[in-house]
Amino acid sequence: MDYPIIYDKTYITENCEFAFSSGSGLEEKLYDRNPDTQWLSSGETDEDGDYSTYIEISLKEGTSETNRTFDYLILLNTNIKAYRLKGWGGSMWSTIFTETNNSSTNIIYQLVAPYTFQRIRIEIDKTISAGQEKKIGELILTQKLYTFTDYLSSYKPYWAVKEDNDRDSNYKLNSWYLQKKYICEWSMEFQNSSQRDSLIDIFKDKNKFLWQPEPEAVPQDIFLCRWIQNFDRSYTRLMKTVGYNLSGRFEEI
Repeated sequence: MDYPIIYDKTYITENCEFAFSSGSGLEEKLYDRNPDTQWLSSGETDEDGDYSTYIEISLKEGTSETNRTFDYLILLNTNIKAYRLKGWGGSMWSTIFTETNNSSTNIIYQLVAPYTFQRIRIEIDKTISAGQEKKIGELILTQKLYTFTDYLSSYKPYWAVKEDNDRDSNYKLNSWYLQKKYICEWSMEFQNSSQRDSLIDIFKDKNKFLWQPEPEAVPQDIFLCRWIQNFDRSYTRLMKTVGYNLSGRFEEI
């Protein structure tokens, strides 16, 4: 079912430390929130079928290496077919899962259970079309917070456009550009108290999160968002046992 999902923020950020078998200097393409810009390997095609490319990431909060608990690996705009995810246990790498025959350019992989590591390693063996360099448009490591239990009653996405400019110290105009960001309004009807409370917890505790409104239809649409305005949780009917109307407004950060 194509029910919306809310995840925690991604743990792959500019604070992380990266090591590559090749493709160093392109690490920002993995977390720039633009799947159209890709990290790619260099001189590591899979024409021989046994050339493994790796990406190692030290997960950090600020400057300190930090344990992260995650249950989703998401790779957007990618061409990889066979790969492994590993975690560093202090003395050796442990394999979390292995995929040998992926055919999707957008990978949304749910782990069998949450894992906690300070470092991860992705080893890539093959591409979907043989003979290509390995490519990844966006790499997301995160933990699911909530899956909606039904289709949204209403969903209105739109893009806000803001004019901006770059001026030097003498206020001379150097460039002019448009900034675009995603905003959406959504609502649900006849929700129970457990569903209400799960969203209240996110509303209270998370100042930013990942929002995937259509995981199956448009899997590449994953936005780093925050709540704007209030979280409406009124009763659906005067008879309170009927449930709640839930609605919110999210804005891309």
